[in-house]
Amino acid sequence: MVSSDRKTILRQIPYGLYIMTTRLAGDPVATVVSFVSQTALNPPLIMTALKVDSTIYQAVTEQHCFALHFIDRDRKDLVADFFKSKTFDAHQINGYLYENSTYDLPLLCDSPMIIEAELRKIIEIGDHHPVISKIVATHFRRDTEILTMEHTNWHYGG
Repeated sequence: MVSSDRKTILRQIPYGLYIMTTRLAGDPVATVVSFVSQTALNPPLIMTALKVDSTIYQAVTEQHCFALHFIDRDRKDLVADFFKSKTFDAHQINGYLYENSTYDLPLLCDSPMIIEAELRKIIEIGDHHPVISKIVATHFRRDTEILTMEHTNWHYGG
């Protein structure tokens, strides 16, 4: 298969846009992730593929947990702010308020739905390692349609 054909085909896979938060050396860490899927109901497992040379990968492997934030479809601006370098203090990441969960994870106040997950296994293959995690808590603040790659002019993968 020609590389451009592969890219075109793989970009047809629906990708949500999520913000992942955790901590590294006690400080909040956040980034945008799109490779996410539910993998089991019992126990409740999700898979996220994380770029191996990223700060979030290092943080998740050290912290062994993370929060995955679902974003409102009309909040492309919020997601875009997490592609850039991160600034934080005791109450904000990139200018967005957060609160600490019982697992000491930063939970963005603007997120309508959040999953907290505990790392179970990393499959060390490829430039993005699949990270299998167990859902340990959920936060449902309001029902909404979430932002996906389809709602933007962005492309990732392929």
